[in-house]
Amino acid sequence: GKRDLITGLKTRTNAGRPNWDKVFKQLQAQKKGKVTVFYCGPPQLAKTLRYKCDEYGFAFRKECF
Repeated sequence: GKRDLITGLKTRTNAGRPNWDKVFKQLQAQKKGKVTVFYCGPPQLAKTLRYKCDEYGFAFRKECF
């Protein structure tokens, strides 16, 4: 079947950073109700995601280990 050459998964690997505006607009357009973004990772990306969540009216939850 058609598998990604890097991971072997069916989903294709996309290099680079996500276009968060595009991702959040798609979520918003689905009109599924309240959206909560859960995140665990580098603090700099957390800042970006928190800002975007505030911009789109999504809840943001960050987990620290």
